[in-house]
Amino acid sequence: MHLINSFSFAGAEKLTLDITKNMDKEIFEIFVCSIGESKDKNELEIRNLFKSHGIQTLSLQKRMGNERLKTMIRLRNLLLEHNIDILHTHCPSPDLYGKIAGLLSNIKVVVSTIHNTEGYSPLIENVLKRITTHYIAISGNVKNYATKKLKLPSLKISVIYNGIDMANLRELIVDRPSKLAQLDIKSPKIVLTCVGRIVQQKGYEFLIRAFNQVLKKVPNVHLIIVGSDQLDPVYAQKIKQMVVEDGLDKNITFAGVRNDVKEILLASDIFVSSSIYEGFALVTIEALATGLPIVATDVGSIRELVEEGVNGYIVEAANDGQLAERIIQVINNMDVMKQTVISMKEAVIRKFSITNTVALYEKLYLDHYYAKKLDMKSEVTLSK
Repeated sequence: MHLINSFSFAGAEKLTLDITKNMDKEIFEIFVCSIGESKDKNELEIRNLFKSHGIQTLSLQKRMGNERLKTMIRLRNLLLEHNIDILHTHCPSPDLYGKIAGLLSNIKVVVSTIHNTEGYSPLIENVLKRITTHYIAISGNVKNYATKKLKLPSLKISVIYNGIDMANLRELIVDRPSKLAQLDIKSPKIVLTCVGRIVQQKGYEFLIRAFNQVLKKVPNVHLIIVGSDQLDPVYAQKIKQMVVEDGLDKNITFAGVRNDVKEILLASDIFVSSSIYEGFALVTIEALATGLPIVATDVGSIRELVEEGVNGYIVEAANDGQLAERIIQVINNMDVMKQTVISMKEAVIRKFSITNTVALYEKLYLDHYYAKKLDMKSEVTLSK
């Protein structure tokens, strides 16, 4: 069972979908369970997407407020009811509920993926690490955070890069004018695309300020923002109001949640990211795999993906002036840089294929599962 926050198209949830749909169903019976509901109109569609790949979906339907104990008991009952052997938790809230419920139901193997370099409590992790079989860090930078900040034992952490589903990516062809017309972008433009939920973590206020500076020097530029505005409606409204007040509404498209992100990337010229903190942005790999230069803030795994001045640029977080400067630099050298990124495309596809990621996950699950069974057998033998 994979335990996630909700059925949404956030990074951890998208990774869970890509992993579970590609796992060997002859070896694993797979469940995905959410702590709460996403309050997103796409939730049913996302659950159906899991089900279409033979994955059973469950939800604890936790509401806001003091339902912690009830939620843990509910999860414990589900783990016992479905005879779960391996529990895999994603992000701080599922970690807490999952590990305690796992302890109460005597789960053999509890694996936890650390998705970010913020949001975890060293005090809580000091307790939970005692009931965690193994951790997965989604990048070298995240492992460094886990060992230095959270004080987790290095030997208990494996680095497994996030992978993306490369199926049909090589053959995918997009009619750029038609795709842009669907987004109401009609005249020829230099298109920047940013993909991510409209929440404070993503630093959209700095992106809007940077884009305003770019537009003053490059009038034929357009920004597409792909991502849900439902998770933090107050912040999302603030960003949209900022766009209107700055007179940028004709040059910025809020596309919402989309199921054609790869096609939008293929119709774009540059991928931008203004995150304040990050673990490992899956969409950055998708952008590289579709041949886009990257301009992104220096957070998470970006230095493991972007070679400065070769396939993109790395800028300080919360520095809109530097972000604008580097975007303009890519625009001025776009033909050369895009050609370089395209030449590196196959290497990206090979290294970050979801097939590689899933193989590493499955090996980790089985290694720990059989090791645990051997330990239990040894304990029985010794007691006799």
